[in-house]
Amino acid sequence: MRNNNGSATMGIVLIGLGVVFLLNIWLRIDLWGFFWPGMLIVLGVVILMRPRTATAGVRTETLLLGDQRRTGEWNVVNEDTWLGIGDVELDFTRAVIPVGETVLRFGGFIGDVRVTMPANVGLAVTANGFISNIKPSGRGQVSFFMPNHYEAGGYATMERRVRLETAFFIHDVKLRQA
Repeated sequence: MRNNNGSATMGIVLIGLGVVFLLNIWLRIDLWGFFWPGMLIVLGVVILMRPRTATAGVRTETLLLGDQRRTGEWNVVNEDTWLGIGDVELDFTRAVIPVGETVLRFGGFIGDVRVTMPANVGLAVTANGFISNIKPSGRGQVSFFMPNHYEAGGYATMERRVRLETAFFIHDVKLRQA
């Protein structure tokens, strides 16, 4: 079963923007001037509250600006990371991946995600966003407003599996097999 939290969030954001634009026209009040300060307040609340709402046993991190790089030897654990603006690089070729399914969630405003997977590990990717693009082996699979899903063949039967869920406003997910 797929998690559609990113789709629900994106839908709420788009509905909210539509309401702001309609009220701006109907009431002839500059509601747009209130929008950006309101968005900054919401962003601050999300950053402060996010660690408290995380699931037990899931590593959480919040960065306003910055990149996440996981290369070389590293332990793969369930994690939930929010980046305002930043890129993610995940190289699983020398990583210690536990048996079973590990879920990695990355979200933010704008970012690119680059993944390098060994052949003996299953990979499933769900990308949510206004514009999301999954590029397995260089060929693209673009989606507007809808979740974009890719699953490597035999994912369900693999001993070690990584499920990557991304939720950015605009982003690319580039997949490469080592």
